[in-house]
Amino acid sequence: MFDNIPNDFSVDVRTPDPVVVKVQPSKELLFVLAGVVLVAAAWVKRK
Repeated sequence: MFDNIPNDFSVDVRTPDPVVVKVQPSKELLFVLAGVVLVAAAWVKRK
């Protein structure tokens, strides 16, 4: 029982990892783009 549970967990953990890795960069890019837009808007307003 104990031998099978860690194996199942390792398989479950390995499958979401590629999905999470693929999703994280897109979210980071969105945050970066949003930050750039906010900074650009604030910089334009200051001028």
